Amino acid sequence: MKTTTVLIICLIIVFGSEIIMTVVRKANLDKLAGYLMDGNFTAFDKLINNKFIKFILPGFNIEYLCLNRYIAEMNDEKVREYVDQFLTRKMSDVQKKAVYQQGFNYFIFRNDEKYGRKCYEELKKLSNMGEQLKNVDAIFEVLIEKKEDVLEKLIKDNDSLSGKERVDNEALIAQIYSYKGDEKNTEEYFKKALEDKKKLDGEK
Repeated sequence: MKTTTVLIICLIIVFGSEIIMTVVRKANLDKLAGYLMDGNFTAFDKLINNKFIKFILPGFNIEYLCLNRYIAEMNDEKVREYVDQFLTRKMSDVQKKAVYQQGFNYFIFRNDEKYGRKCYEELKKLSNMGEQLKNVDAIFEVLIEKKEDVLEKLIKDNDSLSGKERVDNEALIAQIYSYKGDEKNTEEYFKKALEDKKKLDGEK
């Protein structure tokens, strides 16, 4: 058999195997996500602890899925445990943003000041937060530092805003009210954000 023929066969095997592994990874990730959506933690745990899954999925992906599993279950102790674990792990900024944004939102919702602050401090260090950092700052100041004047300013400034900036501001106000458990104001500002977004989309 010619050398070129052997090389072509080897390349087909290598790239063919990688394509198969990609398909298998996606299929199993979809299964795991489905179990989380359905709240089927028993099936999730069984699959995530499978040796084959541990072989085909990167360690970060497995740990991040487990973090989301315990967030879905609202298991405060395990969520804290995983956040502490991630704090000692070397991660890219994209991975850090995914982990600490999830953690921040969860701990704010659960009124856990200590871990909400931990996640907030990690998010502040990232260079890829962009405009999202403004939202995180506002949520932290109102709900952790109890600075009600920050929320009042967001509401006061809303009338002078327009376009996407106004939509984003109303969505942020709605989010803050939802964390405070104020259903009436959450609904009011969520509706405002939706209405202004429709107007904005209609102008395009």
